[in-house]
Amino acid sequence: MMEKKLGTLKRVFEGKTNANKEIIASLKKERDSVRKRLKAEKENNRLVNLNIEEEKIKSSVYGSS
Repeated sequence: MMEKKLGTLKRVFEGKTNANKEIIASLKKERDSVRKRLKAEKENNRLVNLNIEEEKIKSSVYGSS
């Protein structure tokens, strides 16, 4: 009887371990996705700021003529 309970506990524990591994893998994928979106957003912001600076320079050069 004790061996049967032990076997049941092992199966339950293994199931939880596999579920935890799946959850961790899913969280890692989501983290990587968020990092990619953040990197793209930072690059987009950098380009926007460059465009703003370029427009300021143009307006100061051509505006003073």
